Amino acid sequence: MKLIITLMTLFFGVSMVEASENTVVPIVSKEHHAWFTAIEEDDTDTIVEMIGNGFDINTVGKHPESGYYQYTALMLAASLGNQNMVNQMLKYGADINIQTLNGDALVSAAKNSQLDILTLLLVSGSDVDKKNIDGQTALMVASSNGHFDIVAMLIIYGSDVSVADIRGNTAFDYAKMNNHEDVVKLFEYYNKTVEDIDMFLRYIAEQILKAQSDDN
Repeated sequence: MKLIITLMTLFFGVSMVEASENTVVPIVSKEHHAWFTAIEEDDTDTIVEMIGNGFDINTVGKHPESGYYQYTALMLAASLGNQNMVNQMLKYGADINIQTLNGDALVSAAKNSQLDILTLLLVSGSDVDKKNIDGQTALMVASSNGHFDIVAMLIIYGSDVSVADIRGNTAFDYAKMNNHEDVVKLFEYYNKTVEDIDMFLRYIAEQILKAQSDDN
């Protein structure tokens, strides 16, 4: 039901912010590790103190095993579903559309099925169709992982279902390749009702209620 409750909030008072292209400079230091530990532990006091001392809120994290720079604090908080920390990052001016090798914060939320965070990012100005290094959008990532409610929210918010990645695959293709039948049917129904948002919303609600009933 969470998706149904939040759907209509997207149609009131929402202004889209044009995405900017960003170049991020990775930093590796004791401060760097303290920063991301504070994000993981929801340590607001440390975050506020470090920002006050001039720490760059858009610092990019380094994966300890691969060595690749893969996330910002906002991306990490989004992937963890930490709404408090996401709000803190946005409050203090985190760049919502920064890209790393893992994509951006919206992709992080989509991949980890964090609906509340995804919605917050969308209404805060995330570029709904921003592509990662492989040309994948948040919609493709959500489809590949079979996250029905995330896919539905992104479509409702205007994600372009026809966009393809560098291999020519669309979000619909990813759903088919990974045998996510409910997501495949969602795309098929959307194509039939693209000009009737009310009918599409009813379909989403019905499918979510059916899934809940089956789980019980």
